Amino acid sequence: METFGTLILKNGQPFLELPIGETIKLNDSFLIEVFLDNEYHPISCDQVVDTISGVNGLSINARIKI
Repeated sequence: METFGTLILKNGQPFLELPIGETIKLNDSFLIEVFLDNEYHPISCDQVVDTISGVNGLSINARIKI
């Protein structure tokens, strides 16, 4: 199953924000992929935190697979 949304941080934890406004708390059991250069690339939860925490307002389109 694939779910699409935007990667965000809440209190230092990575979430996928869905278009309907709900959020999914991410952990290493999910396959997280970010959309870059017209294709998806795998990223870990730690990489999500490191990437987003340094930039205010950063919006990263992504999908998760369970």
